[in-house]
Amino acid sequence: MKKRIVMLTTLIALLALVIAGGTMAWFTSTATSGDNKFTTGTVVIGVDENGFTDVTNWNPGDTSVKNVDITIASTKKTYLRADITSTWEGALDLGNVTLNFANIEGLTNWLFFDGTAVPATMTAAAFEAKLAATGNGFIYYKNIVTSANSPVQLLESVSLAGEGTDDRYQGKTFTLKVDAQGVQASHEAFLGVWDIAGITGTTNMIPVAGMVEWTN
Repeated sequence: MKKRIVMLTTLIALLALVIAGGTMAWFTSTATSGDNKFTTGTVVIGVDENGFTDVTNWNPGDTSVKNVDITIASTKKTYLRADITSTWEGALDLGNVTLNFANIEGLTNWLFFDGTAVPATMTAAAFEAKLAATGNGFIYYKNIVTSANSPVQLLESVSLAGEGTDDRYQGKTFTLKVDAQGVQASHEAFLGVWDIAGITGTTNMIPVAGMVEWTN
């Protein structure tokens, strides 16, 4: 009888341990990160002609307002370059048309590919010849820009000279077109996007001598 009581007691004790083990609590902890988001920056530019309408009855000696600005909506720091194409109907000489660049205190803040400054005034013929001589069809804005710098001024007006504008030009049309390009200033992206690596006058840090260098 005593032996049975001992065995029963032992069994009850084992059952108690099993039940206790089934309900025992352990210290635990869990954690979850937030939604980590990485949003890319933007390079967005435009050409603003400030409401320009085609000029008719253009006369020798006239200067016509032609305000052209490059607008910047980039969140990223951006390099700019622009191409100005001028043509006379019938391939007439461009030497009688003067491009009057926007300038502050005589500086246009634009550079040719060889690093020389774009002057405040230049005939369309001389401008085209300079582009050809540098082996690159663009002028470059020397400062890095963002939307805080918008707009960037390029042209103010165009003049038709009295001298040299003879009867060949009667009824003919002069056409001016501006193309602008922007590229992120970081990581020397211009080397690939503008494909100007290795051309005289460039380094691996800036597109054109005299331009502001990007720093992180």
